[in-house]
Amino acid sequence: MTEMDRVSPYMLWRSPFFEVAWAPGSPFLRTPIRPEGPIPGWVGRDAGPWSTWAPLAPAEPLPRQGWKIHVSALPRDAAAVVGAAARICREQGVAHKMLRTRELVLASQLKYADPVQSGKVFTCYPAAGRLEALALRLADELPCLPHPPVQGEPHLAGSPVSLRHGAFQAEWLLDTAGTPRPGVRVDGAVVEDRRGIEQHSAPGLPAALMARVEATSPEDEHLEISQVRLLHRSNAGGVYSAQWHGRRVVLKEARDHCGLDLEEQPAGIRLRHEWKALRRLAGTGVAPEPLDHLRVGSSEFLVMGLVPGASLATVLKTRHPSAVPNADRTGYLEWLDGVSGRLDELVATMNRMGIVHGDLHPGNLMDGPDGLVAIDFESCTIDGAGPSAGLHHPQFSRARDAPDDHADESARRRIMAVLEVPALISADQSGPVQAEMLRVGSQELRGDGAPLPTSTRTEPLRVEELVEGIKAFADPSRPERLFPGDPVQFQRPGAGLGLLHGSAGVLLSLHLLGETVDQPLLDILCEQIRALQVLPRGVADGAEGMAWALLRMGRPDEAEQLLERCIARGLPDADCPWWANGTAGIAAVLDKAGAALERADFTRMAGQQRRLTCEALESGMPGRAGLLHGWAGVGLALLPFEERWPVSWTGGGCAPTREGTAVHGRTGSHCGQRQQTHAVPRSWGARGGPPRPDAASRLIWRRRCRALSHRRGRGELPQPSRARSRPDTGPGRSSYGVESSGPW
Repeated sequence: MTEMDRVSPYMLWRSPFFEVAWAPGSPFLRTPIRPEGPIPGWVGRDAGPWSTWAPLAPAEPLPRQGWKIHVSALPRDAAAVVGAAARICREQGVAHKMLRTRELVLASQLKYADPVQSGKVFTCYPAAGRLEALALRLADELPCLPHPPVQGEPHLAGSPVSLRHGAFQAEWLLDTAGTPRPGVRVDGAVVEDRRGIEQHSAPGLPAALMARVEATSPEDEHLEISQVRLLHRSNAGGVYSAQWHGRRVVLKEARDHCGLDLEEQPAGIRLRHEWKALRRLAGTGVAPEPLDHLRVGSSEFLVMGLVPGASLATVLKTRHPSAVPNADRTGYLEWLDGVSGRLDELVATMNRMGIVHGDLHPGNLMDGPDGLVAIDFESCTIDGAGPSAGLHHPQFSRARDAPDDHADESARRRIMAVLEVPALISADQSGPVQAEMLRVGSQELRGDGAPLPTSTRTEPLRVEELVEGIKAFADPSRPERLFPGDPVQFQRPGAGLGLLHGSAGVLLSLHLLGETVDQPLLDILCEQIRALQVLPRGVADGAEGMAWALLRMGRPDEAEQLLERCIARGLPDADCPWWANGTAGIAAVLDKAGAALERADFTRMAGQQRRLTCEALESGMPGRAGLLHGWAGVGLALLPFEERWPVSWTGGGCAPTREGTAVHGRTGSHCGQRQQTHAVPRSWGARGGPPRPDAASRLIWRRRCRALSHRRGRGELPQPSRARSRPDTGPGRSSYGVESSGPW
């Protein structure tokens, strides 16, 4: 998933923050298609984008799971289709739900919407005995209008009806990363309730429905390609590289009635428009070579020559001095100056041919041996006319309508600024602020020599201003979060309340600044945490991090109760040692909480989690440098244990002494070897026991090397007992230029 895919569904309207389409005040709530007002004998409520309806006196209780019936429709037909389906379900006494508005139907079918959820505008939940009759009646009575397919579901021929086996009542489980996922029971066990093509195993459909299920495309409908590789996937279809008639090509797919833009135009119209634009630009060298336009089954494909080289976004991430330690600054600046001229020439060439690209950004520009080439022309205009609206990159084009003649020039200036100062890509600030960021960043990159200003304000910034601004945006009416933040708040259940992306982190930050945290906000946070149906795992976005924040903010009872729920939910094993969601971070939280709350069981479990972390190290588990999901974070989480229970750098025997336990080992230093003996308390036994004498220290040493050297991604790391010194390393300074009071 690209960053564009991740954030686009939360930038659909002009909110100052990332927001869902159904948030209060959203323009996507304008045209209701749900019933207005109460319906006798039925109870309805809104839940996110859905309006759910159930009979007050059902003939039988709602099953835990079964075959759901989905109905698909395009936005223009949604009101009629939903109204007819709801009437049939009410007559049958079957619970159902529908998307609340026409605009939410559109949002669910946009190009960057989730393909797995797209197409579904109505869902009903029949008991097994009613499934066949209800599904056939819906298929026969609903109008079969053009509609997007629902991926991976058996579709009843000649109708907008498809079926999927899944949970009717919420079941949850944690995946390997500790993130809650919807579950369904299979053979008595809860497994992930997968949507789309890779569904869980399900019981068979009744024979009458199987006879109606639409056959797949004939075998002779396929592309003559091989060596296929997926480059990108969206709700419009996939983009692939493949071998085609003896050459390497790129194929761009447009599925019928899918990947809409804000004017409800489907991907196929844009694909045909792009084919026309590429043919006009053929031979200029500024666009991919157009090879063919094909239809296969329910998809259209545009076949283009493969453009060699790397995108400007890739070059930015792999060569910019702010992103790569010890990068070639001079080489990057020379490349940057060359790109500026090539980009000017590309824009001028397109405009001479009557083409305005309309969506230029670093990811759509390829820098290769033949020069700069633009790709992805679906948002372009040809002689001022274009079919696309609202699909432009939000940081490089502000226009929601078709681009005007000045769009490419504006994007060109923005691209060059971002290539010089990458921080600008996430800066949605006023013009003067961006200009100052560009000035300071450019000066820093080019090393002009003048001192950088510490502030552009005429008066010092007061912390109170920031605090007041943060508190002003608290919204207690939002059950998923108190404060606005990253889209992760909406993508991971519970993350909006967590330490890294959610309310707990915001309130704890205010507390650590010495600010008084409003107790009503803390009360609301505690209520929202208690309401979580399943607790996400980990320190970053999980319940353990929430508990630690509550403990630091003076809510020990709530923190203790939450940690008890975490333990009852289950803790991770050695397969997940990371700080963000695994044993290392949870060990640190439980250890601190055990001491603060005088809970020996918490401390004992901290020891167990610590031992599992060391087992992961000893097993040779692959990993990477990094704080959240890397070995650097694991080492930091274990440092407090090392300070309390020092161990030798290289291991050695352990022998009891009168005062406690002595750990003997030999430690390498730059000036030779010396013997160390550390006294540690006998309370180890009550606390669950230490890790292997050398494991935690070896972990910190080895992963610190990996994190700081940027050269340890492959190969064996040196054993701690084999001390290395470098010619440029003097006394009191480590091999990595970090002040050191001891070996390493």
